[in-house]
Amino acid sequence: PLVSGGFVTNVFEISADGLQVVYLAAQDTPDVLELYLVDLANPGVTTKLNPPLTSGGDVNQLELSTDGTKVLYIADQDTDDVFELYTVNLASPGVASKVNGPLVAEGDVFRSQFAADGTQAVYLADQEIEGVAELYKTELTNPGLPVKLNPSLAADRDIDTEFELSIDSTRVFYKADQDINDVEELYTVALSNPGVSTKINTPLPASRDVVRFDISADGTAVLYSANQDADEVIELYSVNIASPGVTTKLNANLPLGGDVEDFQFAVDGIQVIYRADQDTNNVTELYKVDLASPAMPIKLNGALIAGRSVSRFEINLDGTQVVYRADQDIDNVSELYRVDIENSGIPSKVNPA
Repeated sequence: PLVSGGFVTNVFEISADGLQVVYLAAQDTPDVLELYLVDLANPGVTTKLNPPLTSGGDVNQLELSTDGTKVLYIADQDTDDVFELYTVNLASPGVASKVNGPLVAEGDVFRSQFAADGTQAVYLADQEIEGVAELYKTELTNPGLPVKLNPSLAADRDIDTEFELSIDSTRVFYKADQDINDVEELYTVALSNPGVSTKINTPLPASRDVVRFDISADGTAVLYSANQDADEVIELYSVNIASPGVTTKLNANLPLGGDVEDFQFAVDGIQVIYRADQDTNNVTELYKVDLASPAMPIKLNGALIAGRSVSRFEINLDGTQVVYRADQDIDNVSELYRVDIENSGIPSKVNPA
C-alpha cells in the first residue's frame, strides 16, 4: 500500500532468477522516491533498501547486479541536490556505501554501470571539474577511491551519458567531444589501461556527430550511427575495434531526407537489424544486413503505404525472430507483428485482430 499521494515510478529491475523486483516509489512519504525490494512470492511485503535520506533527498536511478545480491543507486542521500553513487547489499537493507570519490562543488554523479562480476562499477560524474563529465571505475570492496578512465579533457569538453561496458567488462565504450568541441565521437578505453583511449569512428569534421552505438556480444565490433558522410544524414556504420577508424557503411543509399533511426546486432553478431526510412522518406521500415554484405539490406516488415511506419523492434533471445510495432494494416493503429529473420517480408500479427 502507498501513502496518500504516493506512486510507483517506471524505474525497476527484475532479478535474473525472476524471483525479486527492485523499484523506485514514493511509497512511505509523498514525493520522496526511495528504493524498495519485493519477493514476487510475497507481494505487498516490501523492504526499503536505502538508509534515511536527507531532507529533500530522492533516489533517482538503480541497477541490480547480475547475481542479484546488491544494487547500485544514485541519490542525493547525504546532501540535497548533490547526487552521488551508493551500493547496498540486499541482505543488509539500510546499510549503504558511497562509491564515488569526493565531488567538486556543484558536482554530481550522472550514471553508473556494474561490471559483469559485480565487484567493480563504472560511473560518469563531474567529480573534478564542475560541468565536465568524466568516467571513473571503482572497486566496490574499496569504495571512494576511483580511477579516472578517460584522458584529461579540456574545460569545454565532456563525456555523454551514453556509455557501455563490454559484456566481459574489460573495456568501456563512450561518446565524447574529446578531440573537437561539440563534435561527439566514439571512443573505447580498457579498464586495465586507464587514461589511454582509442577513437573508433572515422574522424569527423565540425558539425558532425556519432548519434548512438551498439557493441557486439564478443566485444570485437561496434555499430554506430552518424552524419559521417553527409551533414544531416544519419547512416549506419560498423567497425572492428582491432582496426579503429576503418569503418564500413551498412545501409543502402537513402532517399533525400532519409535517416537510420536505431539498430542492434543480431544474436549471432553477424547480422544487424535496423530501422530507417531507406526506401521512402518518412516511411520507417525494418531491415537486416549482413556485416559481410554491406549496403545490401533486406526488408523484414510487410508492405507499408505512405504515412505508415515501424516504430519499434525487439529481437528474441535465440535470435531467430524480430517482433515489431507498426501501423502496417491500418493507418495510425499500431499493432504487433513477428517475422522470422530468415523469412523476410512475411510477418504474422501477434495481437488479436
